[in-house]
Amino acid sequence: MKSLEQQLHEQDQELRELRKRVGKPGATTNLAQELSESRLPEAAQARLRKRLPATATKDVIRRAISEERELVRQIRMPANQDRLVESYKAIGLSEKEAKIAARVESAVKDVTESQSKLANAARLLGLSEKEAAVFARI
Repeated sequence: MKSLEQQLHEQDQELRELRKRVGKPGATTNLAQELSESRLPEAAQARLRKRLPATATKDVIRRAISEERELVRQIRMPANQDRLVESYKAIGLSEKEAKIAARVESAVKDVTESQSKLANAARLLGLSEKEAAVFARI
């Protein structure tokens, strides 16, 4: 049977080993906190929880969040996004500028569609056509 002093020494040694693997003491971050602050969709957060150990460093977590954010962005990209990029490149924009322009166009379309849906909902609630239009732009 091991003495209490020997058990404490072994646990201290194990703790030191874990700290070496993770990095500096206190370098770990709360995985749950980083994920909740990431504003990723819940499914993406769940995927990262499965993939990352709770003892991951802040840099590892942030890099994984960045990669996941890029994946989500690619998934959400409309199918015609490539065609938009190509059409902007055809009028002389660089690849980077064309991608930005295509994203802006998609975002404007999304806002316009949201305003239209909001105006329709306002009309259903009894607002006049003009009131609904003003309400949707607020």
